[in-house]
Amino acid sequence: MPWKTILKSFVVCLTLLFSTGVLADLILAEGKPTGQWYNPDRDGEGLYVEVINTGGNLQIGMAMFSYDDQGEQLWVVGTVPIDADDTVATVTVFHIDGPVWGSGFDPADKHTTEFGTITVRFPSCKTALFQVRTNGD
Repeated sequence: MPWKTILKSFVVCLTLLFSTGVLADLILAEGKPTGQWYNPDRDGEGLYVEVINTGGNLQIGMAMFSYDDQGEQLWVVGTVPIDADDTVATVTVFHIDGPVWGSGFDPADKHTTEFGTITVRFPSCKTALFQVRTNGD
């Protein structure tokens, strides 16, 4: 089964509820949850969410980790500006590959591919709903 189909069955067909568990107290002053979010039934997959305040300009950054159809780790990342009272944000995320770790790192080897979007809704300070849409959906 292709990784996009697996990912779609994971998050696109269903809007999954993720719980922070022990991270529930990691709330920024703006009232936005931040930290690692995951579904304990799918350990090894999840999202990092960070609300960044740079001189009063807020952004939400997201990184999702999962697996491709070969079982290799898959990461996608993105950021988008938000307002302090936003409870919903849609972030365009990108898959980046190419460079290697260590002394062989060459930024010219980087390939960036738009993967899709992740929409996050915060119905409470301890709950988030994530919906992932891959390009081509």
